[in-house]
Amino acid sequence: MLHSFMLIVNQGLNSRSCRSGPNVPFHTNGFIIDPKALHRIIYTSIVSTFDMYSLSTREFSKALVQWYFFTQAPPLPENMIINDRAEFFRYSLHIARYHSENDSSAEAFPKEIYDEYYRLYTPEVIHAICEEYRAGETVDLVLDEADLKAGKKITTETLVLWGADGLVERFFEPLKCWAKFGDCFTGHTVPCGHFIPEEAPIPMLEAVLKFL
Repeated sequence: MLHSFMLIVNQGLNSRSCRSGPNVPFHTNGFIIDPKALHRIIYTSIVSTFDMYSLSTREFSKALVQWYFFTQAPPLPENMIINDRAEFFRYSLHIARYHSENDSSAEAFPKEIYDEYYRLYTPEVIHAICEEYRAGETVDLVLDEADLKAGKKITTETLVLWGADGLVERFFEPLKCWAKFGDCFTGHTVPCGHFIPEEAPIPMLEAVLKFL
């Protein structure tokens, strides 16, 4: 999920990585990134693809059905979404979902923003979203498993932020999950649901500036 992480890249900063070995590749969501270009990594509202699947439960599957539904062979999910585009879009923004009692995500999108996002929720974009999840279940998951088996670690200092009222907090222990992938992870919750930049911009900015 492209909105789920930010990469802070600044070649003018001195790297403070707590371990050496800059040739170890970093990957997430289908991207492979040369860590020599990174001084800091910030994840928001996410754990690894490996953990999303390996720690899945019945309740997780109900709450985050897209991790299974979007990965079905095309064009089944695309056609089903397009046939009820408005409802799927509303679901994707965590609005009126059964598990959202304590999730403030619905308040994060004023009507004009919501309408513009929906305008851009085209069949082409829907297909691209499904393809991203398919890549996660295949390529990304294989890379995660290979890195864990080989003992590869993320050596760049990494901050993990997640919403205190979001689903990552409900289903996972993010720092424990990420500890398998590196030794330089720190992080904490922020007072919001899933969409941290929209719901809690000031607490997020404060955490980012402190980390940098």
